[in-house]
Amino acid sequence: MATQRNTSPRQLEPVDETIDAPRGVTYPWAWNAILVLSLANLLAAVAIGLVAGAAGYVNVMRAPAVFQSSAVMLIDQPLPITTGDAGVVVKLNQLRGKYVALVLTSEILVPAARKAELPIGQVRGAQRPLFPAQTLTVLPLARASNPQVAQTIAQATAEALEEYVADEQAATGLNPVQRISLRVVQSAGLGVKVSPLPSRARQIGLVAGAAGMLVAYVGLQLGSAARRNR
Repeated sequence: MATQRNTSPRQLEPVDETIDAPRGVTYPWAWNAILVLSLANLLAAVAIGLVAGAAGYVNVMRAPAVFQSSAVMLIDQPLPITTGDAGVVVKLNQLRGKYVALVLTSEILVPAARKAELPIGQVRGAQRPLFPAQTLTVLPLARASNPQVAQTIAQATAEALEEYVADEQAATGLNPVQRISLRVVQSAGLGVKVSPLPSRARQIGLVAGAAGMLVAYVGLQLGSAARRNR
């Protein structure tokens, strides 16, 4: 009599699909521990998040105040512009970059510091000159810890730059109507506060608060689960 073969399916060994994790901890266990809602841990995490957010807000607002002022200057070459020379605007735009670069040199800083009656190092550190695209303007911009100082430096820089360009063009011997001018069309106003701003502090506070709450909740949840499994 033939022996009946065992046709029952083979028992497969279970496959451990757990992702490698630190010794004694598995990621599925950690994930499940986090998902088990604990009202006490949630409230504690919210409290920690509020403290972190407030700390972030206060830290930003404690930074020293910075004020900004700017004059507005216009670069011009009267005769070529009125005669419709198409290349004059391109040339003037290129020259704006040259004059803005000069703001940070002794050619402008020395007379500007003299006009402002301030140390040249302070005048140099305040400079943030701009020349906006699609315009023929130059903005001598200054930042300082005092609104009056920012205004004084911006105005002194504009006047020094205006005088430099006038002297440079006079040395060419060109007819005045053919000379390039860079003149102040709007004097520097009293500096306005640009930092720290409450809106920026609120953004930092919200980010710090959310991060603090998330980290605190995860840590508290894992700690609670570990204590239950002892």
